[in-house]
Amino acid sequence: YVGQRIRRKSKKKVKVIHEVHDMWPATLIEVGGMSRRNPFVVAMQFGENSAYRNSDYVVSLLPNAEEYMKEHGLAEGKFRCIPNGVVLEEWENPENIPDEHKNLFNKLRDDGKFVVGYFGGHGLSNALDELLEIAKIVDDKDIEFVLVGNGVEKTRLMNKVKNENIINVSFLPAVSKKSIPKLCEEFDCIFMCGLDSPLYRFGLCLNKMFDTMAAGKPGICALNIKSYFTEYKCGFDINIKDKDGIIELIKRIRAMSAEEIGHIRKAGISAVNNTFNYQQLSSEFFKLMED
Repeated sequence: YVGQRIRRKSKKKVKVIHEVHDMWPATLIEVGGMSRRNPFVVAMQFGENSAYRNSDYVVSLLPNAEEYMKEHGLAEGKFRCIPNGVVLEEWENPENIPDEHKNLFNKLRDDGKFVVGYFGGHGLSNALDELLEIAKIVDDKDIEFVLVGNGVEKTRLMNKVKNENIINVSFLPAVSKKSIPKLCEEFDCIFMCGLDSPLYRFGLCLNKMFDTMAAGKPGICALNIKSYFTEYKCGFDINIKDKDGIIELIKRIRAMSAEEIGHIRKAGISAVNNTFNYQQLSSEFFKLMED
């Protein structure tokens, strides 16, 4: 409907490009449990369908959203996936991490620890209780889990670690976006996880995934879906519920040769330099506008 109004009111021939980050109203229905007959959901569905029907192109961060969009009015050939990425300049000139963080990592290095890093939100959707359970049962005292970030669940998670005597987990405050490259340097592998959701069928586009690639670190994506890690051979996908499998995977990464780690590093950095950087991604938008 908006696309139709834009075309009617414009004195020139215009192109309407609709960009989709989050899937609405599917999120309300599949995660929030709202009825498809709810008036608000019906109104949102009408708007979504209209946007798909009346746009020249629909752009989404989510690589697997095309079939759903076709079911709701999108014509063949009008879908484009343009994902998130990294700002290369931030990786060329990063900011240092705080002394609190540096001191902990120095101590872990001195103690010979293999550091599994997580950075990001500490909320219910991040499934960090699952990560703590993995830390609790891992049978290698030289594997340390470091969780960096803030969120409403952080205090509870820290209390859980204390009360259950989970001795191989450390917490640190969040760092600035420009310090992420220096933070990633301190990790031996980078872990990302979340509660299972039907919305994952549309695909993943986590900023931390591209940061992991840019850092050249092995990534573990425990979100029960094939991610860019598998596609670009720079990390691993596994179900968060497969705790034994995750522990074996961490041990496997730890045992990798310098050559194997080098292949992962090269693959991740190459993916970012050639595809997942905003200079390249912005050019994809320009191509649509010029088409």
